[in-house]
Amino acid sequence: MSKRRSKFDIRVTEDRMELLLSGRVRAEELDDVWPEIEEKLRGLGVTSAESMQTIANALRDAVREGGLLRDRVLLSGVPPVPPKEGQIEWSRDYFSTDFVVDAKTGAIDYRRRVGDPSVEDGELLASVTEPEEGQCGSDVFGKEIPPPKMAPFHVRIGSNVRVEQAESITHYFATVGGRVRWASNTLAVDNVYTVQGDVGLSSGDIDHPGALAIRGDVLAGSRVRAGGDIEVAGLVEDAVIEAGGSLDVSGGITGGAECKIRVAGGVKARFIQEAEIETDGDVVVVNAITNTCVKTRGKVIVVKGRLIGGQVMARGGIEVAEAGSNALVSTLIVTGEDFRLDGEIAPLREEIKQKESLLSELRETVNPMIK
Repeated sequence: MSKRRSKFDIRVTEDRMELLLSGRVRAEELDDVWPEIEEKLRGLGVTSAESMQTIANALRDAVREGGLLRDRVLLSGVPPVPPKEGQIEWSRDYFSTDFVVDAKTGAIDYRRRVGDPSVEDGELLASVTEPEEGQCGSDVFGKEIPPPKMAPFHVRIGSNVRVEQAESITHYFATVGGRVRWASNTLAVDNVYTVQGDVGLSSGDIDHPGALAIRGDVLAGSRVRAGGDIEVAGLVEDAVIEAGGSLDVSGGITGGAECKIRVAGGVKARFIQEAEIETDGDVVVVNAITNTCVKTRGKVIVVKGRLIGGQVMARGGIEVAEAGSNALVSTLIVTGEDFRLDGEIAPLREEIKQKESLLSELRETVNPMIK
């Protein structure tokens, strides 16, 4: 045996996916030191004959190169194959909140959106690729590594939508002309009810199961409810509005003490003043939000204006040119917090209390019997 005996160190990475050798193993000594290597490997927990053979082959290749080895990979695990999540591909842009820009002048038209939710009967709305399960991997010890959990993805079918299945792709079509709505993973096409003028004393309050288009204003004291989107060409005054979709107000929301807006989608307006808004989508405003309470699970975006007074809570973040006022008007801004969380947790806490009370009663009954 050579006087310069082989010296080496074998270790497994923290993630258990690679077995590494550092040091020097001389080619002429490989057969002599292999029993020592085997012993180290068994001490680490590598015992299968297949793994031993793989390591031996890798070691032979390494010693042929000669020189000092540094973290030479002798054995690798098999990483798990991640799942393929379900994907929805829209046939065109229905929902973009961007404004139309004149290609020649660069002027922004704040009355026109890039997204157009209007659809025709029979139009293809979207195609959904079904999710695929991942595959397990294994570490250098042969222990199974499960793939990452697949994020749930499911499209709920709302009104006026037809489904066609083609192998692993599902196609969704409109069965009526109307406005496409996508909220809370529900795809629907709403019949559009158009109010030619203002909503007020003359029209009465409105409750419509589909989408609603108001060509005038929503006057103070009015109540408007729609199962889909609501589009207002004018102003929203001190009124109550509920929508299963989004609210788009071209002229802005002037608000008041009784102005309460609850929508499942987003809110778009030129300005918002003295209102109370709760929504799951983004709140996009052109000019300013003033003395308003906004609570959203999406973002608050004030395109080129200010956020003054009131309270804004946005889980998705806030983008604004200027916040607060030199006049020391109190403005509270909260990001990254879900305003619905407490309400969702409260029933669970109550359920826990009930179960703890039941458990206590069972113990009082069982303990004497055990004794």
